[in-house]
Amino acid sequence: MPEDTPAERAPEENAETRRLPRIDTAPHTPEHAAPTRAADAEPAADWRSLLRPSRAQVVVGLVLCLVAIGVMVQLRARNDDDAYATARRADLVQILDGLNAESRRLDEDLRELEQTREELRTGADRERVAREEATRREENLGILAGTLPAVGPGVRIVIDDPRGAVSDAVLVDAVQELRDAGAEAIEINNSIRVVASTAFGQGPDGPTSGGTAITRPIVIEAIGDPNNLEEGARFRGGLVSAVTGDQVGGTVTITRESEVRVESLHSASENQYARPAR
Repeated sequence: MPEDTPAERAPEENAETRRLPRIDTAPHTPEHAAPTRAADAEPAADWRSLLRPSRAQVVVGLVLCLVAIGVMVQLRARNDDDAYATARRADLVQILDGLNAESRRLDEDLRELEQTREELRTGADRERVAREEATRREENLGILAGTLPAVGPGVRIVIDDPRGAVSDAVLVDAVQELRDAGAEAIEINNSIRVVASTAFGQGPDGPTSGGTAITRPIVIEAIGDPNNLEEGARFRGGLVSAVTGDQVGGTVTITRESEVRVESLHSASENQYARPAR
């Protein structure tokens, strides 16, 4: 039988060749390398955009900052409102009375100043008006500085401290509360005139002022509106609460007086550093 010729085997070989998968022998090119490098470059571009923000990004940042500030202000205002909302009715009435009294006092001072201005501007005897005004101011400053005695309505506060637990901090708070209530002159134990430079300390036997021991019972006399001064001392958490509490265990007696005399004087010393600004 004759052998198959190459021409006769060719169709079969070609069919087998068509059935075999084609293998790509072309050299591999980095087709996926470009996307990888692009993905790596994106974070760097983002960081560069943050370091060099656009105008739109700056505007958005400013708007967010203003919104945050507004939220903080609203929260703070809400906290202040909550403090008044939780206060007792008596405390709110006392705060309102104090504000009304302060408003009346300021209105009266304003009227007096306006009257003095008109008298100085149009009055025939300007020299007399100027002299009277200077004298009045000198007296007021003398009372505030403690170099002149004072008399007027006010309160007399007696602190009985059997255990000797009243400290200098209690007296500092008491003086501050009386000042907040409108006290214009304050005296302790008929011997200590309380002024802006008065300091309190704690000695071995109790509180002191200027190196002088404050003996017991402690008597505080203050000139001002008696009602406001008493309410200022009885305010919750104030002088009466501090003295009658368990930590001190004392008593406080407050008497309204139609006339309180503050006659102890403060020896004013010359300033060492402060000078009038011109």
